[in-house]
Amino acid sequence: PGVAEVLTDAVAGKKYLMGDDFTVADVVLGHTLRWATWYDLLDGFEGLQSYLAELQKRPACPEVLR
Repeated sequence: PGVAEVLTDAVAGKKYLMGDDFTVADVVLGHTLRWATWYDLLDGFEGLQSYLAELQKRPACPEVLR
């Protein structure tokens, strides 16, 4: 499997990458996924798109990243 498939599996069924707690891993992955959206690299990866959308709902997420 490719990286996107591995990450999709990693976030499946969880609120955050490491489980129920938001960690720096979510910041790094969220930033990377946001970058990936600029190049349409998440097309077809609904799980990652949903994960990113949930991260972007966090109050601390800057408006520029939404």
